[in-house]
Amino acid sequence: MTQSLEVKKLPLFLLPFIFFPLIYLVGLGDTPFYSVGEPREAVVAQTMYINKSLLVPYRFDNELATKPPLLHWSMTAVATITGTMDELAARLPSALAALGALFAWFFFVRTVCNERLALLSVLILACFPEWYRHGTNARVDMLLSAAITLALISLYYWSKKPRFLSATLATCFLAAGVLCKGPVAVAVPGAILTIWLWYSGKLGVKSFLKLCTISTLSIVPLVLWYYLTYKHHGPEILEIFLSENILRFLGQMDTVENPHEHGIFYLFSTLLTGTAPWSLFALFALFYLKKKRGSIFSLESTSEKDFLVYCTVIVACFFCFYAIPSSKRAVYLLPAYPAVATLFAALFQELRIDHEHISKRISILVASVLLVLWVVVLVFRFGWIDLEPFVSREKDIITVEFISEVFFLHHVSPYQFLPLIILAATLVYLCYYKGIRLCGSAILLGLTSCLVRIEFLTPYATALSPRNFVQQEMKDHFLKELSIFNNRMYAEVFYARALDPNIELKHYEKSNEGKFILLSTDMKDELEEASDGKPVYQHRSPNPVEKPNRNIEIAILDTPSATAHK
Repeated sequence: MTQSLEVKKLPLFLLPFIFFPLIYLVGLGDTPFYSVGEPREAVVAQTMYINKSLLVPYRFDNELATKPPLLHWSMTAVATITGTMDELAARLPSALAALGALFAWFFFVRTVCNERLALLSVLILACFPEWYRHGTNARVDMLLSAAITLALISLYYWSKKPRFLSATLATCFLAAGVLCKGPVAVAVPGAILTIWLWYSGKLGVKSFLKLCTISTLSIVPLVLWYYLTYKHHGPEILEIFLSENILRFLGQMDTVENPHEHGIFYLFSTLLTGTAPWSLFALFALFYLKKKRGSIFSLESTSEKDFLVYCTVIVACFFCFYAIPSSKRAVYLLPAYPAVATLFAALFQELRIDHEHISKRISILVASVLLVLWVVVLVFRFGWIDLEPFVSREKDIITVEFISEVFFLHHVSPYQFLPLIILAATLVYLCYYKGIRLCGSAILLGLTSCLVRIEFLTPYATALSPRNFVQQEMKDHFLKELSIFNNRMYAEVFYARALDPNIELKHYEKSNEGKFILLSTDMKDELEEASDGKPVYQHRSPNPVEKPNRNIEIAILDTPSATAHK
């Protein structure tokens, strides 16, 4: 093969349909909940599933959810099909959304540009750390990103040739995005298309009014949902809408509720880390082409030039929009990642045109780094390296001891060396033969991400999950009601209701004294200060929960009111 990628000689266009489901779906439900974010959304869907009502956006104890319901509805739908609300049901909507966006973007770029650029774009996109992480998590962000991606595809076709079908699809996808996270799903795509129409010389009164119609219609489902929820749950839902969509954007949320305050350069750093290592290679390609050639792209096709401009507008609009509020998170840029991946792929193709050997060197570098990292990991897991001498703080020592115990290989199997063999063989192939090059590097990164999730994240989460402790305590004490002292113990709530859907879970109040109370060990002093009583029964979890230096415990407070009740 004389080129780094010959789509016509090999059926490489079939690769995404095999590769993407493999890395996103394998072992998806094996990792238990251990942190706050995933179970916080899963608990809402669990409430809907238990109560058989889609208009009950509660977590537990009448605590309203802060996000619109599409993700929760999706989780509930999966649970209804599978017959159980578990980790797989909670994560599958995100994984399917990621796969749908990848396949849609592949066919979109393939139609507008060419198959080679499309394949490299989606392979790079699938292996972006931030995209992969949210594609395998039970969070709202991937569903939002997929909806916006599909809406931007439909709007692009509509801008080229306004048709009822493309306008209808754009409206539906925008409505889905709005039902994921609010009006932001319309605001940014609307700005993107306005700028794009202006650039294309098609922005007029008629086209602008049509765009406004699409945007307005897409908000109708959200307005209807808030109206129905308001009728059932009162004005509290409107306060949540105001806080999440307006006060957050204006930076007027309470500091306790808005811990993500960052400057504008935070967005650049998160983009670099969220798309690594491709972002580093793209920066090199950008400066190299500009210096050697004077121009970045040497495209002859007008459609390809227009499409790359469209991708640039997408990225720029997301940057500018999220530079305004003080609240900034890495995930806010996630809907722009398909456009970023395409720009990176175009840069790499331009670099290959001038210097084929550079693509080969980048591929060899990727394979070499992964090979070295996997060797270091195996050495660490064999216990040949002791990390404790490298840390001094007591908190860090506890963390290192915990990680060493979790990942130490007590029983070594040939399977542990399989990634090492694959990486070594790939490196030899890249050094001595011509092949897929950058696409091969993307495949290696994707497989490595999947292995890291299965081999490292799953045992780490299992060791920090409250699942076994909570469910064992429920069985030992025949618990039918439980007070939750910490207001972020959503994983504990999820697993308690997974064992007994009828258990009564309440936030701690003084009126709950004399009952079983669940709390984290770092809040024991706060419990004693908030109560008139003293714990007379305590059972601490044998394993840490959420963090290596944090346990949870169950207690009963002996108080005068509880004694009188007895």
